Amino acid sequence: MKPSIILCLALLSFSSYLQAENPDEDLMTGMTIDHTVSRFGHEFYRYLADHRRTYFSDATENLTIRERPSARWGSIIWVESYGTQVYYNRIGSGGNDVKAIAEDASIQINKRLKKLKIEKLFNKSEDLAEDEIQL
Repeated sequence: MKPSIILCLALLSFSSYLQAENPDEDLMTGMTIDHTVSRFGHEFYRYLADHRRTYFSDATENLTIRERPSARWGSIIWVESYGTQVYYNRIGSGGNDVKAIAEDASIQINKRLKKLKIEKLFNKSEDLAEDEIQL
């Protein structure tokens, strides 16, 4: 075999060894992902992410903000963390203060995530896998 191929194989095996040694090092945590569609939803995302980054900078949970807009009824906004809904709000189409709603949502989400962590500590079951436990 050519020396360059051997060198490439050696580097690949070494890099996989380093990743196995520190698997959590490269994970990105505390992200807020925008899955909204309307201008209102995008503003809500921006204000919520800013508030969360400013006041809860140590948060490690990833959030996904989702929206179902309606011209007649306004928007339904919900936030998920690892597949669990942590916030839900139906916001009318009138001129709402998006910043105040998003900041309030950020505080509610933080409280809900802390509560879920505590519940998870007390709901350990050795008979069930993590995905079989319903909170």
